[in-house]
Amino acid sequence: MKVINQLNLRRLGSARSVGMLSMVSQATKVTKVTKVTKVTKATGVIKIAMLLVMAVAMLAVSPVSQAKGESAVDQPGSYPEPNIYNRDWQFDFSYEKPQLISARDLDGKIRWYWYMTYTVTNKTGQERVYLPEFTVSTDAGDIVTAGRGIPAGVFDVISARERNPMLESAIQITGPLLQGEDHARDGVAIWRAFDQPVDEMTIFVAGLSGEIHIVPHPTTGEDVYMVRTLMIQAHTPGEPDRVQDRHVTSTSDSWIVR
Repeated sequence: MKVINQLNLRRLGSARSVGMLSMVSQATKVTKVTKVTKVTKATGVIKIAMLLVMAVAMLAVSPVSQAKGESAVDQPGSYPEPNIYNRDWQFDFSYEKPQLISARDLDGKIRWYWYMTYTVTNKTGQERVYLPEFTVSTDAGDIVTAGRGIPAGVFDVISARERNPMLESAIQITGPLLQGEDHARDGVAIWRAFDQPVDEMTIFVAGLSGEIHIVPHPTTGEDVYMVRTLMIQAHTPGEPDRVQDRHVTSTSDSWIVR
């Protein structure tokens, strides 16, 4: 009986040893699988992080990444400067500070408008066609085209205030401009007042010069036509609550290519 019991104990011990070895083996396999899984996951995270870093770097140096509302051609240094001595024809142009005026729309509501009167004279030596184009931008990011969406009655209100029988609307003044001071014409640019207060308005006046520059677009390579343009900066400091309390305190101008 003792011999049998000893044999049984040995067999039981062997079985337990085999069982323990099997458990250890399985645990080792699980550990290896877990480690491989962790390594795989870690490698995947590292790869994703590297891709993100590369993407951000590409965006930072790419010419496609531009400020809101700003094309690649408008980037500083990407456009030519106007000729110091203008070799092409150019109209003489004088202007008054922009002013505010109110007018009643067809729906009966009173709305406020900015307007700027000006005089254009042809001293180029021959008759030419005057095609005025006024674009207004603000330091708040607004960009509008003067004359667009302006009721005809607004011009009548401005004409009555200015008391200038020679004042012409944008439609009337467009066309042939005869040579000489005797044929100078008075016009007015009109645009809607902006809802939010602005500290500066920039008025771009095109159609005054024959100077044209053809430059390749920095991203597409296509030809872009740019013209000599008068840039007028009108300063409206402060933030009055009411539109009618906003006034232009000073103006300055320079020639650019746009």
